[in-house]
Order: sequence, then C-alpha cells, then structure tokens
Amino acid sequence: MNLNFPFASKTLYETYSSLNGQIEVVEIGSRRRLTVGNFNYSLFSSDLNDLFLDRYWGKMVKGIKNRRENLKQVLILGLGGGTFAFLLNHYFSPQVIEGVEIDPQIIEIGCRYFYLSQFANLTVHLADAADWVRQERLRQANAYDLIIFDLYQAVSLPPKCEREDFLKASFELLTSGGMAVFNRVCCQKEKEEIVDRFCEEKLRPFFATIEEDLVKGALGFNNYIVYAQKKGA
Repeated sequence: MNLNFPFASKTLYETYSSLNGQIEVVEIGSRRRLTVGNFNYSLFSSDLNDLFLDRYWGKMVKGIKNRRENLKQVLILGLGGGTFAFLLNHYFSPQVIEGVEIDPQIIEIGCRYFYLSQFANLTVHLADAADWVRQERLRQANAYDLIIFDLYQAVSLPPKCEREDFLKASFELLTSGGMAVFNRVCCQKEKEEIVDRFCEEKLRPFFATIEEDLVKGALGFNNYIVYAQKKGA
C-alpha cells in the first residue's frame, strides 16, 4: 500500500557549485527551499500569505517594517533565490530593488525555481558584492534607503565584507537616515566575540544607532540581525 504524505520532502534539483558546494532545491508542502549543505539560502512559498515569520527572512523584514514606513530604493547584497525581494515588495513595494549575487548557478536557480522574473522592479547583478559596492560608490552616493547584507558564501562570511573600506563605501551609498541590516550567523558562545565586536568596532564609527534581534536557528547556530541607522539630515 502506498501512502501519500502531504508534507513529504521532494528534491526538485541538485547541482554542485565551485563557489558554494552542493546545492539542492527541495519542496515540502507549499514551501520550496534552496539549500547549500545544511543551510537554507532562500525560501519560496506557493501560499502568498506565507511571510516566513518563523524564519530569519520574515523576521528581518518585519523588523525593518517596524522601523521604517517607506522604502524607494533598496540594495540586497547576497540575493540568493530572492526571498528578500518578495518580502520587501509585500511590505513596501519599492520603486527599485538592486540584487547582487556572486554565484551564477544561484541566479539560474532563482530564475527557474524561485521566479525572480516576477519582480518588475528587480535588477539582478552577477558580481562580487564587495567589488560591486566600491564601483557603485564611485558612480553615485546617497542612493539607497536600505541595504541588506546577507553575504554568506557556503557557510562563511567573506573577510573582505567586514573590511572598513567596504563598510564605509556601503555607508556612503545610504541616503540620509538610511538603514543597513546585517545577517550574522554564529553559535551563542561566539556571539560576543563575533556580533558584538562587529557592531562596536566595525559599525559604531559610521552609524548613529545600532539594534539587534535574535532569531534562534537549528544545528546550534542563530541568526543575529543587526539594524544600523544612518543619522538623518
């Protein structure tokens, strides 16, 4: 006898990336997830009322909504499959979303399985985020109301994405009163060393206010969401 379990896991696609390693697209119920190793990179749901409030994507954007009323221009560094683009369009409908992603296979998967082309206001850039930000800063300043930093490659954060020149260039891309939001992943015992030091040593020189949210995760790792606000005019 065959039993059909409504929430059984179904693998839709598998591949290997030289940048991120093993990649899978897995569907469970109404949700589809992009996984790299044991970590989820992106989510999509056929239920448009599912805003992922049980995961860091949903809680991060809800946290932004609690702090901002309007967003016109947004930059997502680490676009993945576009979960943030979906949520930002739901809550804010910004005029422009720029998404930067370093892995061409992730972009291809995002288009094929996560429907990136549905967002008419989204422009996708295949680039290293640190290099793209520095080049963009030479072209314009004070451009974005919000920059989201979700820059994990496989399971690690590229060191140059913590460098002062990268953070300074990112800061200068923000409008007056603009917000930078960082996703930092670590276990609880590393939080003080990694997240608190990052806030005090890397962000404090640039931003007027810094706040944190905790999203508890699996496998002993948590998402620490850092909201950094630029001083307004």
